[in-house]
Amino acid sequence: MNADRTIPGGVRCSGVVVWTVVALSGLASPALGALADWGWRNPLPQGNTLSRVWCGGPNFYLAVGGGGTILRYDGSNWSFMDSGTTTWLQGVWGSSTTDIFAVGAGGTILHYDGSSWSAMASGTTEPLLTVWGTGPNDVFAVGANGTILHYNRSGWSTMTSGTTQALYAVWGSGASDVFAVGWNGTILHYNGAAWSNMTSGTTQVLFSVWGSGANDVYVGSFLGEALHYDGASWSPMTTGTENGANGLWGSSASDVYAVGRGGTVLHFPRWTVMLAIPQPSLGTGTVRYALGNQATLTALPNANCTFVRWDGDVPAGHETDNPLVLAMSDDCAITLVLQGSGPSCCAVQGGLTLPFIGLVAVLLGWRGRRGGSARSA
Repeated sequence: MNADRTIPGGVRCSGVVVWTVVALSGLASPALGALADWGWRNPLPQGNTLSRVWCGGPNFYLAVGGGGTILRYDGSNWSFMDSGTTTWLQGVWGSSTTDIFAVGAGGTILHYDGSSWSAMASGTTEPLLTVWGTGPNDVFAVGANGTILHYNRSGWSTMTSGTTQALYAVWGSGASDVFAVGWNGTILHYNGAAWSNMTSGTTQVLFSVWGSGANDVYVGSFLGEALHYDGASWSPMTTGTENGANGLWGSSASDVYAVGRGGTVLHFPRWTVMLAIPQPSLGTGTVRYALGNQATLTALPNANCTFVRWDGDVPAGHETDNPLVLAMSDDCAITLVLQGSGPSCCAVQGGLTLPFIGLVAVLLGWRGRRGGSARSA
């Protein structure tokens, strides 16, 4: 049974995902707080998108994000810190409150020594997505195209990862037991000497990794799948949600939390859904690109549905391309057509080529209505 729905904006469709791709001329950054003549009035202290948070103690929290934003919480109030950059910052980690690293687009790495932030030479222009370490002399940063950097107090150096897949998270139980996860089910392991690829058994986008020890490691995916490593192999875990496990943290092997889209909070053991805000059955997404840049949209349907085509402002002859590559010469609206039955879910990956992001890392998913077909081709 096909039933039309009206997506916000007045577009009527049957079980499709509608995207609007906007080309803007002269756009330097979406972060208003980073522009010289503009300042945030509401919300305060700012309104830039925040990517990560790190805690150095009960009265020391840092959050980083768009426009080079770094905020510090002292136990009472949030305040701006001068980062010295307008680059989008994606990750933050420290060995102490006087030894903190922040990473971001264009290979940006910043260091905080307890009094001020300063730029570090990374040796790469690849977008860096997160940073983590075992201590002040052993820090890892990972990012696009399989980039892995290592810091040992004398400077940053590039490591051979053996992959070109984007890496979104890194964690380890020690200096010779480190895991990095990312696109297309990629899981890498570092034994203190070299990185090697591990068999994950999935092709989902892996966004998070945490463990209580070398034989108890958890990985979360964008579409809700979780994996567990027992020291020998990875095995799938049922989470009961398709809202993702985009962040993981725990206090022990029997007390692990995962968070995802729609306000979803999961707790292990048995991955109980603690909180979930109902999501719209269909939705729209908007991705901004600088005029003249190349945009890439990739449909990633799950097992309940299949990709059919793109409709709308699609170059002739490229309706069934996946990924779809667009030369951004004007605003355009793209409709993704899926076919299938039962609950359907699809992630759409937008390839951002702007310097302040520089990563194919804006991922939004929409859950299809339960029952019926997504759309007949």
